[in-house]
Amino acid sequence: MDVRFVRSVAGNHLLDFRFTVRDPDKAAPLLSRAVRPRLLDPESGRTLEVPVSPKVGPLRATSARPEAGRTYFV
Repeated sequence: MDVRFVRSVAGNHLLDFRFTVRDPDKAAPLLSRAVRPRLLDPESGRTLEVPVSPKVGPLRATSARPEAGRTYFV
């Protein structure tokens, strides 16, 4: 996958991570609802997880099968 960007949004309360899939087989675990991806900041040692809203669930894109060339967000 190609990382498009990681940027602060929502008044610095959330991170927007966008990536474009190159190999759908390798990207599938990141889009699976069974996997809880985390972002690790090596400087501070903090680990950030995908927020889960009680009404809409995890705030991330999902797909039954990732498509090559498509951009997704977490």
